[in-house]
Amino acid sequence: MRKVIAACMAALCFLSAIAGGQVLELDGYLGQVREKNESVKGALCASMGAEERSAEGSLIFSPRLFSDVYTLDDKRETLMPSFQGTETQFAYGVFGVSRVTRFGLAGRLYYGISTTELVGVNRLYIPGPKFSDSNITLELAQPLWQNAGGSQYKNSERYSSAQAKAGMYAKRYEAQIFLMSAETKFWKLAAARESIATIITTLERTKTILEFNRNKARRGLADTGDVLQAEAMVQARNLDLVRARSEERQAAREFNAMRTSDSDAVDDDVRLHSNEEVLSMLSVVAPRVEMRNDVRAAELGMQALTAAFEISGDKTRPDVSVYALTSLNAHGSDLAGAMAAAFDTGHPYYVAGLKLSVPLEFNRAASVREGYSKEIEGARLQYRQKKHDQDMEWKTLVNRMRDVREALLAADALRKAQLAKLENERARQKEGRSTMFQVFAFEQEYLASQLNMVALKANALALIAQAKTYQDIANRGAQ
Repeated sequence: MRKVIAACMAALCFLSAIAGGQVLELDGYLGQVREKNESVKGALCASMGAEERSAEGSLIFSPRLFSDVYTLDDKRETLMPSFQGTETQFAYGVFGVSRVTRFGLAGRLYYGISTTELVGVNRLYIPGPKFSDSNITLELAQPLWQNAGGSQYKNSERYSSAQAKAGMYAKRYEAQIFLMSAETKFWKLAAARESIATIITTLERTKTILEFNRNKARRGLADTGDVLQAEAMVQARNLDLVRARSEERQAAREFNAMRTSDSDAVDDDVRLHSNEEVLSMLSVVAPRVEMRNDVRAAELGMQALTAAFEISGDKTRPDVSVYALTSLNAHGSDLAGAMAAAFDTGHPYYVAGLKLSVPLEFNRAASVREGYSKEIEGARLQYRQKKHDQDMEWKTLVNRMRDVREALLAADALRKAQLAKLENERARQKEGRSTMFQVFAFEQEYLASQLNMVALKANALALIAQAKTYQDIANRGAQ
């Protein structure tokens, strides 16, 4: 009993030495990775930026305020200076709002005012050489073929939104892969430390047996072979410990690298879940989303190409549009008079017309559309393959999680059997009914069963980390 207590105390001393009194949970570690790892921060920041940018396409339908102000001084020679003057001074200003609608109608409503002065005219012919004009104008234009029904506007909105969201999901998946890697490294370090603690416990028991045999040999009560056997087993456990510590240092470097530290040591206490906790986690697998984020990105990339194809096709159609303009106009000898009469309906102005424009590069346009068609087909094939791959990978992952759960149950049963066998052999050896060699053989088998349990738990937790890539990172908090 004292030997077991001493071995357990040695393992606890090792854990206390590396823990620094502070337990670091997985959520805390992933929070550090999110905060310090610039690859993760960059991917998450780019994802949020792309999500906010996805509304950019709708800006085409937003009202716009416009204005135009200018002055003109024309001193060119005129044919009839008495009527036209020798110089024309002109100032003009206009401001208003414009907007296009989802069905293609474009409209502008604006207020304009101008002042004109004819210098050098004969006042007998032109008694009022300085005057002002104002107008309130409404312009409307409706495409009938190209951009009919606002198709270009709506496809431009679809393209912009799909392209931005494709980037958003791609960056989300990139962040998920980084976090999955970090989570796997967390469990790798925890498993390495649990392996070291297990080996230390076995080593201390072996040292106790060695000392016991040495004391018996000094009194002539034990064979020298038992001492040599015990010394060999101590050296074997020391070698196991050296290898385990090397693996722990490598795991610590990888652990720290994910949180942008170049240290080879981790002062935090990183612990592996118990067998019961891991089995419970494997029993309840979180439901997956229909499409993983990388598959969503592929689907939206295909939608963006389809929208671009529609835009390209629409641009090659003839542009046939009807347009209309109406305005209220006022004239006065001064600026104040013209502005006061701006809403006077006595002098309206109307324009209506039809515009036609036909592109002539038919072959080049057809070549461009053929290029888009091939790109869309390529994107469609890649999307279908990604969707098939994610479904197959999920099935494989679920099967592996089921298999590792069964392996854990079997490995735990084996560990318990190896412990019972070892304890029975120790009792028989104390009674002189077994050899030291047999005890050490059983000790080796028990250690192997313990280390196998540690490896299986780390593998199971890595699979659970991989399953998280089938969830939406936006709903996973610090995980």
